[in-house]
Amino acid sequence: METLNQQLIESALKQRLNNIGYEIEQASSEVSELEKVITKAKSNPSILTGSVTLEGLESDLLEAKSKLQKLGELQKTLPEKLKNVQQPAAQN
Repeated sequence: METLNQQLIESALKQRLNNIGYEIEQASSEVSELEKVITKAKSNPSILTGSVTLEGLESDLLEAKSKLQKLGELQKTLPEKLKNVQQPAAQN
């Protein structure tokens, strides 16, 4: 059972590592897009419609930047985590 759990963890880490580049790309695009919209909204507030506010957009931007930062950190730490998971399996 422990070996199966180990394999599942290893598989999940590998999959996450394989997908993280795409996730970073998406988060980076979201940050860029929000920055553009905020710049436009500051120069022309009339483009904001309905319940969309500048404060809301700025809040979304902070969240997107935070997500991007966390993904970047994860991209750096995942290889080591995967290595640590694989080492005990190799010793058994």
